[in-house]
Amino acid sequence: MFANPQAAYGEFGYVQVGQNFDGYGHPLRGQPFWNVDTSFAKQVSFREKVTLKLSFDFYNLFNHANFVDPSLPLTGSSVTNFGVISSTLVPNNRQASARWIMCGLRLEF
Repeated sequence: MFANPQAAYGEFGYVQVGQNFDGYGHPLRGQPFWNVDTSFAKQVSFREKVTLKLSFDFYNLFNHANFVDPSLPLTGSSVTNFGVISSTLVPNNRQASARWIMCGLRLEF
């Protein structure tokens, strides 16, 4: 995120309510997040009471990487890690941030 983490660190400081009205502190926004999930389904009737349903669910359809917010340690000796992005965002119900495809087949009678 920053070419020189130590120089970027020097531009940031603690924002103190009641004292910092001049914009000091330069707050950062988080990383942008976008994701496309979709589902395709087809239903076929064989007879009056027999139906076959086929579905495909795509999570993160375009396999777009969403990154976690950078580390912003304002104290200690870890200034060299200031603004470093170390991993991708993994949704709560998954083990990886890559595309997931789920197929379903249902026979109703």
